Amino acid sequence: MKLKPKINADRFLAFSAIFISVSALVVSVLELRMADKQQRLSMLPLITIGGSYGSKGVIIRLQNGGVGPGIVTCARLKMKNQVYIHWDDLLGQFKAPGYDVNKSSVKGIIIPAGESRELLSITPSPLADSLAAHIKEMRIDVCYSSLYEETWCLADDFLPSSRNTAVSVTDCTIPENEQFEY
Repeated sequence: MKLKPKINADRFLAFSAIFISVSALVVSVLELRMADKQQRLSMLPLITIGGSYGSKGVIIRLQNGGVGPGIVTCARLKMKNQVYIHWDDLLGQFKAPGYDVNKSSVKGIIIPAGESRELLSITPSPLADSLAAHIKEMRIDVCYSSLYEETWCLADDFLPSSRNTAVSVTDCTIPENEQFEY
């Protein structure tokens, strides 16, 4: 004769309480992870390189189309595979007079969400015309981060087919001796 095991009500309640507690802990951890991800996404910058050139001169700017501030950690300016550390080095190649040239530093600037920063502005002049004629040979690489220290690198070569898309990286990939200063 086989005996049926008796269900002890106290043990059943104890195991039920443990199961419910562990389930509540798992749900809390999952909610915390989702809240953290949502907060990170609510602070995500989206830096793009833009500008205009033509009869109104030349303007090159960084724009933040994201929802959080972007911190530019470093940049590189190239034309025809030549790296330039300063705007003056690049503009000096054209040997043309410029009437009103405004230059800005890149490294360390913070671009709030929805705003832009002009890096270079040249009023209509022979210098602006010379730069505009060669702008498709220019390339700007920018590394930027969010407030959560997530880092992206962006490259733009001013060609119509350029995607202007940032790639997530662990650290800025621009060598220090090639970093653009101003």
